[in-house]
Amino acid sequence: MKIGVAIIACDRVEYTKLCVESVLKNKGPVTDLILVNDGTKIPEDLLPAGIDVMNNRPPYQTVGKTKNNAIRTLLNRGCEHIFLIENDQIIKTPDIWQKYIDAANATGITHLNFGYHGPANRTPNYKEPNPRYIVEYPGGIKIALNTHSVGAFSYFNKKYIDKVGYHDDYFKNAWEHVELCQRGIEKSLLPAFWWFPDVQGSNEWIEEIPGSIQNSS
Repeated sequence: MKIGVAIIACDRVEYTKLCVESVLKNKGPVTDLILVNDGTKIPEDLLPAGIDVMNNRPPYQTVGKTKNNAIRTLLNRGCEHIFLIENDQIIKTPDIWQKYIDAANATGITHLNFGYHGPANRTPNYKEPNPRYIVEYPGGIKIALNTHSVGAFSYFNKKYIDKVGYHDDYFKNAWEHVELCQRGIEKSLLPAFWWFPDVQGSNEWIEEIPGSIQNSS
């Protein structure tokens, strides 16, 4: 079983460095780790060793194209499980990869998105997750169904890409993940719109870099 992780970056080099460091620290069973950069070229001495860097040429090709470049690269390397992480997220535990894979295997949901980047699926005080419903499965697996689709950390089983396809290249800086979820809904691979699945407890394994929403690039 090959597990591929791609960090998606567009400028904000200080964010990228923090994200890469957190993934390397919590790499666990990950077999392939790449960085796909859609912004200006990152000087090699600013990033730690241990990650393959791909620079879009020319830069600024859209987030849709950048995520698709990442997925294609990892699929070509034989990865069955693929994670995309935007560069404003911090990984806190090496268990995260297996937790998402276990949830997908137990439920048959082949695409999951971390729901708690930004305020959309949180309580008004922004401190706690606020899912619409939690579904319990055998083996202690729990799926949180959230009102909004958030795409800063995404899990894909290869089966989902095979059936649904890639992101629409048109999307410049947002909503590409929502449109891809909608196509999955139309193929009955995901619950209905406004019921977007994540693994319960994910807020303990990932956190956003402060100010990342306000400083989107």
